[in-house]
Amino acid sequence: MYFYYKKVKAENPNSGFGGFTRILHSGREDNLMHEIPTVVVDPLPPGTDEGYVVLHRPYAFKQWLERYADGIEEEFVLMSEPDHLYLRPMPLLATPLKAAAFPFFYINPMDPKYTPIVQRFNKVKAPMSMFAPIGNSPVMISKTSLKKVVPLWHELAVTMKKDPQANAAFGWVVEMWAYSIASAQAGVTYQLFPEMALQPPWDTEFKLGGMDAYMIHYTYGDDFDDSGRVTPGKGGSWH
Repeated sequence: MYFYYKKVKAENPNSGFGGFTRILHSGREDNLMHEIPTVVVDPLPPGTDEGYVVLHRPYAFKQWLERYADGIEEEFVLMSEPDHLYLRPMPLLATPLKAAAFPFFYINPMDPKYTPIVQRFNKVKAPMSMFAPIGNSPVMISKTSLKKVVPLWHELAVTMKKDPQANAAFGWVVEMWAYSIASAQAGVTYQLFPEMALQPPWDTEFKLGGMDAYMIHYTYGDDFDDSGRVTPGKGGSWH
C-alpha cells in the first residue's frame, strides 16, 4: 500500500494527496518504522478482542485522534487499509458537511434481518436514512467529523462484539456495522462513491459505472482451477 501511495504521488506531484500515517496498534515499534511513517498506539486490554483483531482498529483511531491528529496539517483524512492499492490520486471527495465512502453490499441496515438489531443500538433514534452501507474504510472525512464518530465507534464495536445477537448476525464485519451506526448517532452523513475501490475478481476492469477507479481492494480470494478458470472463493487442487 505505501509503495503505491508513493508511486502515485510521485507521478502526480500536483494532486491533493497529503501525508501518510500508518497506525500501529501493537503497542511497540516494529522493523518498518524506519520505512513507513508510523505512530504506535496501545492495543485493547488482553482478552477484549476475543480473537477478533479488527476490534483494535476503533481504539487505535481513538488514540490517534487524541494524541496525533491535531499535529497534521490536513483537514481531511482518507482511512485506508493495507490491502488497498492506489491506482491514481483521489481528489477531495468529502466536504465539511458530508463525508465520502465506498458502499458495501453486505452492510445493509435496511435489511429486515438486521434493522431490529441496528435499532437496539440506535440510542439517539436517528432515522434509518442516516445509516449508510459503509465501514470505516475507504472513507474520506474531515477530522472534525471523525472526532465525533470515533469514540462512539470504539464503544459500539466492543459492545456489539460482546452482544450475542449482534455478533452472530454481523460476524467478521461487526466493527464495520459499528462504524455505520456510530456515524448515524453522531449525525455524520456520507456521499457514496462506488468508484473509490475495485474488488476483484468481481470487478473485471478499471472502471465502475464509467468512472475510473481510484484503488484496488484485494479483499476476496482470486482463485483459479488447474485449467486457469477463475473460481471465486473456491481454492484449486493445490490448496
